[in-house]
Amino acid sequence: MPKSKDTSEQQASTDSRDSFVGAIAELEALLAAGPTNKPWTDSDAAVLERYYGRVNALAIAQSLGRTLGAVRCKANEMGLMLSGRRAT
Repeated sequence: MPKSKDTSEQQASTDSRDSFVGAIAELEALLAAGPTNKPWTDSDAAVLERYYGRVNALAIAQSLGRTLGAVRCKANEMGLMLSGRRAT
């Protein structure tokens, strides 16, 4: 039997919320690790690419142990836009 429209919308809303909660949990885990004061790693860049424009840049900076300026500068170097997509 097909799902009702309300059930499908509720599931989509739940999936979206779960995705957001998962992203926040991942950032909190990175924040708990504390600052590293190391050069940008591939992993750092991957986090930046994944979350830049989707999560507050200050939260990303704190989770990576970097300044807001460092995050913005690296995002610019990587060609990231606030939408999280690469500039073309």
